Amino acid sequence: MKWMRELVLLLLVVGVGAVWYASVKKDLEHDAQQDEALFPGFDAGRVRCIVAENIGRDWHMRIERDEHGGWRLIDPSAVPANFWQVDHLLQTALAARGREVPKSERDPVQLGFSPPRLVLEIEELLDGKSHHERVEFGALDADNRSVNVRVRDHYLRSGRELHTALDRDLQDFKTQLALEFTILDVVHVHREGSLLQEGATQPAKADLDLENTEQGWRSLEPAGGLQLDPTLVMTWLQGLAAMQHAGYYDELGAPVANYGLDDPELRLELTLRDGSKTGLLLARPGHAEGQIWYGMREGLGLVWGFEQRNIWLVGFPLADMLDPRVLRARREDVTTITLQRPEGDLYFTAEGKAWHVAMRRKGEKALDKALWADADKVSALLGMLEKTTLEDFRVGETVPESGEGPALWVAVGGETQGGWFGDVVKGKGGVEYRLFQRRGEAACSLAPLAMYAAASEPIEHFWSSKLVDIAEHSQHTLLIQGLGKDLHYQHNSLGKWSRVGSDDEAKELYPVLDSLCFLRAARYLAPRIPSDAPWDDPVKVEFENDFNQKQTIWVGRSREGEQGEEVEIVYDKSRAVAKDQKLHEHLLAILGKP
Repeated sequence: MKWMRELVLLLLVVGVGAVWYASVKKDLEHDAQQDEALFPGFDAGRVRCIVAENIGRDWHMRIERDEHGGWRLIDPSAVPANFWQVDHLLQTALAARGREVPKSERDPVQLGFSPPRLVLEIEELLDGKSHHERVEFGALDADNRSVNVRVRDHYLRSGRELHTALDRDLQDFKTQLALEFTILDVVHVHREGSLLQEGATQPAKADLDLENTEQGWRSLEPAGGLQLDPTLVMTWLQGLAAMQHAGYYDELGAPVANYGLDDPELRLELTLRDGSKTGLLLARPGHAEGQIWYGMREGLGLVWGFEQRNIWLVGFPLADMLDPRVLRARREDVTTITLQRPEGDLYFTAEGKAWHVAMRRKGEKALDKALWADADKVSALLGMLEKTTLEDFRVGETVPESGEGPALWVAVGGETQGGWFGDVVKGKGGVEYRLFQRRGEAACSLAPLAMYAAASEPIEHFWSSKLVDIAEHSQHTLLIQGLGKDLHYQHNSLGKWSRVGSDDEAKELYPVLDSLCFLRAARYLAPRIPSDAPWDDPVKVEFENDFNQKQTIWVGRSREGEQGEEVEIVYDKSRAVAKDQKLHEHLLAILGKP
């Protein structure tokens, strides 16, 4: 029947497929078994030596680990190796694998091993004993995607990755870096010489001494103590660490005078954390403009060529590294602010997101009572300091460091930032500035007049209108005393006030409760006790909470007050013009009721 023939045919196809799958699987398993590492068991961390030979390019080399974990070329000449090139070669070698060449094709001549084109030998130290492996490279395979290799008397075909990593000019394995150091290890930078800077018409001295202190990078010379921009200094050091020479000009020890390096035009020296130093000399023959720049690392004996852009990098101007910022921190991290002025100093202290301000009057050691400061105005001051930058640093010109003259100080953690103000001077374009000198710097700069004006605001400018916030819900009793009367009120469980001895709600308190519980000042006045104040009809208001804690407010009408500012208040020794000028009138109305 027709369906029987189709079933037999289907079974025949399935059977043939199964046989084919089994055959392919067996071949794959066989190939996998034949696949082997060129350097089995090697660990990159244990490798101590790499030896290679390139017949086609006519070179051989021996590279060894140095004491810092880097690589150094030992043969044919002693020079630092290109770390990344050597590391790439090693990693590629340890990952390389190959498959056996069929027996019928194992002809050394046909495979390109008479002689080998390349040789790579790697040695590692394992349990104190040397362990090495040698791999020889023959010709490329016909597919041009693999190469014939011989290792442990086995003929294998391997991918071209390792062959490509090794088949390079010898120069590729020599260092391309003018200096080799870890950026975070640099603690001191010394530079001497002169240089025609980009865009300049005359050479200028390029001397500098920079030191990484607890307060950050500072210039010791030629401008003592100048604060440097840490980002700019680190960027400069990163550029130096990545700076490459333009090629080898002498490896045989010719007289350095041939290249002008016996009297270098620029010398750069870096001192590292462990006390070691690395230096770079740069010059042109006869110091003549238009000549090729040559350089050599001190103690290395090699002469390289350099492009002009790298010379400018080495001679990066000190003026471009200066930190022009007044405040080098976020305003959220500021803990105190001191505005120093002849008439009296202002001291701001952070309390969470709020601020207190107190004044120390001239000739006095103690501070006046601290008052709430307007957080928005303090934030505006810090915001202005964050954005303000200093200009035209004048080395050798200073401002008197006086404890009485105008100054501004901001404390951030354990560091105090800021400085002293000097006279008014004119800057570029005739614009007026104030001289400003930061602590520890042997130079002054120009600060905008707006910064001086902000630091000279009177204490009244910074006062908050808030005298106190009293939580009404937690108060137990209220006393209003005046006109010869004492009115006692109690706060019940429903949150209502009533006169003691009465259950009726004391609605007469409605006009005064908000103004008393959120006591606000229009402006502050010189402290004065209520008994000495020239007031008419003083009124005493006293809240007492559930913990028997009392808060007392005095309200009176001053005979000396200006129109619209007659009503004054005193709270906790702070005297002010009441923001609610009807408060006294409403209290007298309550006291005047029968």
